[in-house]
Amino acid sequence: RGIMLLGKTLETQRNNIWLYVNLAKAKLELGQMQEFTGLLKAGKELYPEYEPLLLLEATAYYSEEKYEEAYNSLLRLFDVNPRYLPAEKLFKEVKNKLNN
Repeated sequence: RGIMLLGKTLETQRNNIWLYVNLAKAKLELGQMQEFTGLLKAGKELYPEYEPLLLLEATAYYSEEKYEEAYNSLLRLFDVNPRYLPAEKLFKEVKNKLNN
C-alpha cells in the first residue's frame, strides 16, 4: 500500500527527489530491479549527485556482488560529500570484499 501511495504521489510531484529515493529503496528491497533501475535513473536525472541515490546505487551493486561498481559509486558519493555517514558501513564492507 505504501508503494502505491508513493507511486501516485510521484505522478503529481515529479521533482520531489525524496519520492524517487523512497520508492527506489522499496523496489530494491523487494528485488524489483527493473523498477528500481528506472527510478534510480529518473532520480539521478533530477539530481545526479544526490547522496541517497548514490548510496542506493552502491547498495544495489553490493547486493549483486558487483563490488567494484559499488566501490566506484561510493567514491562518487564521497567526492560529493566526504562526511556522508550513512555510507560508511557499506564502504567498509565493500573494501573488505575487494581486499579478500
